[in-house]
Amino acid sequence: MKKTDYLLLACFCILLFGCSLVGDRPMTMHESVLPQCTREMHASGNWLIPSSGGRPWLHRPPLPHWVLLILTSPFEDINSPWMVRLGPLVMSTIVVLTLAWLAQRWFGRWMGLLSGLILATCFQFTRYAWLAEEDTFLCAVITGCLALFVKMEIPKEGEAPPGRWTFFGWRSWTLLAFFTLYGLSNMAKGLVFGPLMAGVPMGLFLLWHFSWKRFGNYVWLWGWLAAILAGGVWPLLIYHWYPDVLEMWLYDYAGRLNGNYIGEPWWYYWSVIPWAIAPWTLFSLVGLWVTGRTLPKAEHRPEHFLWCWAIGTTIFFSIPDGKHHHYYVHCLPPWAILAALGVVHVRNIIAGCNGLWRKTWLAPAVFALPVMAAVWLLRHKIPGPEWTVPVLLGLIPLAVWGVAWCLTDRLSLRAAGLAFLGLWAAYCGGYLYTGRYLDHGIQDEAFLRNIPNLVDGKAPLYVNAELRCCLEVNRVLFTLDRSTRTVHNLSFLLDEELTEPRIYVVTVAGDETYLGKIGSVRRLAQSVKSRRELTPDDRLTLFELTFKPDLQRFPNHVYIAQQQIKHRQPGPYLGGRSPKEW
Repeated sequence: MKKTDYLLLACFCILLFGCSLVGDRPMTMHESVLPQCTREMHASGNWLIPSSGGRPWLHRPPLPHWVLLILTSPFEDINSPWMVRLGPLVMSTIVVLTLAWLAQRWFGRWMGLLSGLILATCFQFTRYAWLAEEDTFLCAVITGCLALFVKMEIPKEGEAPPGRWTFFGWRSWTLLAFFTLYGLSNMAKGLVFGPLMAGVPMGLFLLWHFSWKRFGNYVWLWGWLAAILAGGVWPLLIYHWYPDVLEMWLYDYAGRLNGNYIGEPWWYYWSVIPWAIAPWTLFSLVGLWVTGRTLPKAEHRPEHFLWCWAIGTTIFFSIPDGKHHHYYVHCLPPWAILAALGVVHVRNIIAGCNGLWRKTWLAPAVFALPVMAAVWLLRHKIPGPEWTVPVLLGLIPLAVWGVAWCLTDRLSLRAAGLAFLGLWAAYCGGYLYTGRYLDHGIQDEAFLRNIPNLVDGKAPLYVNAELRCCLEVNRVLFTLDRSTRTVHNLSFLLDEELTEPRIYVVTVAGDETYLGKIGSVRRLAQSVKSRRELTPDDRLTLFELTFKPDLQRFPNHVYIAQQQIKHRQPGPYLGGRSPKEW
């Protein structure tokens, strides 16, 4: 690929992923964790211990926080959603460029460009490129690590091998970079998860082409030291400072091996693949069939590695019960290459056809009419304004005709340009439409942003960290001012060091009863509808609380264990009581 190809890919990614910077959509519950912990890290200056509401948040390693701090450092502040979404935009673009480089090594310039564009427009990949979560950070590390592995294991003609075999001596910078990235994969999301996600396809490929010499290439002292330093020092330091974190890590990571924690059936990821790689699902299956025919041939090593990455990794991570669709983001790159191979194969077949197969006007008649009929029948269940259904009925035949035209047009570049321009418009339009009409956090966001207008500044504002989910407090804190304080749960309002006679409290409406037992309470405002609420008691509410003058206070000498912070498990609250016991 030429430099202009990479520039074109980068510009497309910026235009597509950058939609999240201008949409002004509220932060989601999961999305707010990384930004809020990063903001507290920036304020405290402690780059080793992420915190949430002043409490150590040690569930995830801090590599994404460091990257986000570096990217936002020119702005000297981390308060806006668009600012913290810069990180996923940059990391997702890096993944696309890395995959394009990998594909062009194997299948040529145009296949590399097409693979990159397809990955950028896979539904699940685009979705997480818009969200300020850790998944794209880990995906960038894993893809880079696997790209270096491929460079060493499947070298192009004329490329030098990794270096002569030696355990103590020098090998190569490529091998050192590979080990470093492999270690960093332990620092970008959950511990152990990253090394497994990167190690499974590499291990399967090495077993497929087994030789002791090949395994010996990775028996290198300095490489493994680099990996341990990159991915092992932080967990050891955290365990030294917070020994109880081991209980939380074991529960979180080992607990995913059985159905006690986010358990899913063995076939779960196979149900995720069709919509995760949409709209390229059918083409990826064609690519799987095309490459499958070459698997018996030993010289087709790129195809072997694609299968190890796409199929082997899926099978391996289908074994434990703990599964989630966002874990599969890291498996999308190989499916993009398979889809690119499938697109080329389908176009070649159509190019050799004549007659009705090349009549693009038939596609709307055959494929669009059933979809339009389904939309019309379900029109009352489609959310949004009244004009939504008529617009959909108009766009469906146009989209189907566009797909047919792109597949039959003899000029590949023109067809690709129209296809990806249409996808860009569809994604950006869908993102803005969802943010305007369908986002479940709109009402909460409006409520939280109005709080500064309702408090007088003479009394402090507290947020109850024990909301409907341990992650929810991050969304509240990120939207509010930095001066907002946090209590682990409402019983901590009995702290003897809390001397203000009157405070403001943000919690759920159902906590009004408890607040009434420790003072006179007045409801100032409430969200119209909170995200994931089951009853009105779950709605975020702002209370004004004036403490009883004779209220019994307690010394705050309670250590909050990591397991209590992450999973809200019962523990020794102030006074030996929890709010439910009052």
